[in-house]
Amino acid sequence: METSRLILRELRDADAAALSRELAHFDISRNTSSIPFPYTFADAVRFIAQQKSKPTASIKKIVALKAKPDDLIGSVRLHINTTTKSCELGYWIAKPYWGNGYATEAAACMIEHAFAVLKFPKVIADYNTDNPASGRVLEQLGFSKTGNSEDYSLAQRMLVPITLMTLTKNQWSARNTNS
Repeated sequence: METSRLILRELRDADAAALSRELAHFDISRNTSSIPFPYTFADAVRFIAQQKSKPTASIKKIVALKAKPDDLIGSVRLHINTTTKSCELGYWIAKPYWGNGYATEAAACMIEHAFAVLKFPKVIADYNTDNPASGRVLEQLGFSKTGNSEDYSLAQRMLVPITLMTLTKNQWSARNTNS
């Protein structure tokens, strides 16, 4: 998968060092539910092995700049629940790359895939309520707030408030027609 500036590619064994380096920042792991802190090289190796060993319907991609396709700058995924026939968007971008629109660009590519290829009627997402930057990414993509809840953060070791968001295929189509 590609965008104007990014390549969304498969996770590789060689990504372990970059993965552990970037996820060692509490500013990233604190805003996810499933990334522990501290995050070590052993965690990255274990995660990569786990992703390779258990096939899943979910789509996980490494985000890399086209100019440096081997260098990981983040990750984006669609978690697909085959039982409920739903998909949830998740993403993180390495701290040195914040503020460049890469999260929005990578997420837009995955959303387009969810609607055009996978034929989902909607994509859901959430963000830690105290992370307004992630909320802005979702708003720029056309998501609407649907509620508030709590989720357990491995990094913070506690329940944190989250904001729930939804984007329908019709909202996505209208956004792309008007832009």
